Amino acid sequence: MSGPGETTFTAGDGEGIAAVLSDVTYRNGVELTVLDSAGDQIGSAIVVAPGGFVDTIALPGAGSYVARVTPNIPSQRGTFHLQLIHVPPDVTGEITPDAPPVAIANAVPGQNMRLTFHGTSGQRVSLSETNAGMKDGVTVSIRDPSDTTLSGRIVLPGPAFSDTTELRADGTYTVFIDPGEQDVGSLTIVMHEVPPDVVAQTEPNAKPFTVTTTVPGQNASFTFAGQAQQRVSMSLTDITVPTSVGVELDDSDGTRIDGLIVVPPEGFLDTVSLPRSGTYTMKLDPADDGTGSFTVALYDVPPDPVIPIAVNGPPKTVTTASPGQNIVLQIKGAPGTVFLHASDVSFPQGLTMQMLDATGKPVGTLSSIGKSGGEVQLTIDPTGLLVVRLDASEADVGHVTVSIKTP
Repeated sequence: MSGPGETTFTAGDGEGIAAVLSDVTYRNGVELTVLDSAGDQIGSAIVVAPGGFVDTIALPGAGSYVARVTPNIPSQRGTFHLQLIHVPPDVTGEITPDAPPVAIANAVPGQNMRLTFHGTSGQRVSLSETNAGMKDGVTVSIRDPSDTTLSGRIVLPGPAFSDTTELRADGTYTVFIDPGEQDVGSLTIVMHEVPPDVVAQTEPNAKPFTVTTTVPGQNASFTFAGQAQQRVSMSLTDITVPTSVGVELDDSDGTRIDGLIVVPPEGFLDTVSLPRSGTYTMKLDPADDGTGSFTVALYDVPPDPVIPIAVNGPPKTVTTASPGQNIVLQIKGAPGTVFLHASDVSFPQGLTMQMLDATGKPVGTLSSIGKSGGEVQLTIDPTGLLVVRLDASEADVGHVTVSIKTP
């Protein structure tokens, strides 16, 4: 079809209309408009060259309609090919929390799917999606009884997970499934009823405790009282969650302070200085549909020991007492090249050495000191002072003997 054009079509009750515009030679694309028999606009979509898919336009009822294609820039000339697709009503079904998986499929491009379930106020549900047969992915969302979207995500081929959604009122809810582009295929969904998150209280240096989540989408958290400028760290060990665990530390007003992703079997949140006195929350979020247990230990981290050490002076042995505590060396001597010697290293994973500027910020490159000790070449600047930090890995504690020698 060339130039602006239109075609008439007839639709049955409950049908919608989708379209494929291809071979569009209009430089700025075209607009597809659907009109009813009275000439009133029902819907429209812009398609850029060289073409694309127009998702389903809902029609008000059975009858005769017009599909009109016009260039976005009226003065332009070109051609296009229009294919109309009659789309039957959405495929429907039912789903129940903690029941067997439900498979659902569409038959025509543009046809969506709906699975309904009865929900109650405050109920929490999550979805595990498998066997997605649509190459362009599918959008899965949960809609409330007024058809308002509460949550949603794009599901690509392969296993996927839609995290916990809390329902706001009693009524009939819908899992709405919208395939991408012209995709036709199936999807299998399991709905989980998610119990309340696991909540605990602790304090720095308290006995480690184990947290277990049992349903996909269930998270955990613990609170502790902290003081302004107090330093804390945390370890997660014996992790049985097969995916990973997201960790987030929030202060009393919900502001995120720090966080990381922990991969099994263990991980460590390094030292954090608390900005104010109050109640802090550590959130623990198993990734995807992972469930399992992990052991939590929260530490109070004392100030880093600051050790003055003279060039060619006697060796000094330094010990850390808490995971997350580092060692700071203040090296004093004449400007020039020196060597840091480390021996008797008891830290299981060795140490990382970092130079610091006058404000305590890291400068230069990192150097590694292994479990068997080692030697690192350093340069003292004209001030006669060089500050370096020795940082233990993860939750390691231990001791090291250091000395500074000239060549």
